[in-house]
Amino acid sequence: NSVAGKTATEKKLIKNKYVVCLDYCIPLVDLMSADVGINNVTLKSGSTQLINNASTSGIDYYTNFADKVAPAKLTYGGTYDLTVGRNTISNSVNYKAWVDWNIDGDFDDAGELLFIETSTYNQTKSLDITVPALSQSFEGKTKLRVAINYNNESTTACGPVTAGEYEDYTIILAND
Repeated sequence: NSVAGKTATEKKLIKNKYVVCLDYCIPLVDLMSADVGINNVTLKSGSTQLINNASTSGIDYYTNFADKVAPAKLTYGGTYDLTVGRNTISNSVNYKAWVDWNIDGDFDDAGELLFIETSTYNQTKSLDITVPALSQSFEGKTKLRVAINYNNESTTACGPVTAGEYEDYTIILAND
């Protein structure tokens, strides 16, 4: 434009939404056991159940419930009650849970390990979790991963574990 110059017709493109393609590891388990398995996962906000999933243990070593259980919408700074349980207590187990808060495809970052309970005969493990501030996480769909393993054996987000099970659930991180 010869009248107004280049700046009058120049346009800027600002991207504030991104498509992030993630390839989460599929955890490995050496042995499956009906006793050392996950039978129920609940995530609650007060008395409101966001996730309440019962499953049969000893059949699959890993289940991704993304297409079977509705995503739980969590808000930054919100506190939620997470419970992982099993039906029987014949063997000692350890429980772990992670959330990929920064949506980078792994569970290795600070604060992503939610809890660990080692060498217990407890039927459930419960803990209040608090969603980090937006500056310490990322808005969008991410994963909650829960695991159970035999006795005091090492349990990592991708395995392998001696005897146990993993389950994944979809979490949506959003501003209130």
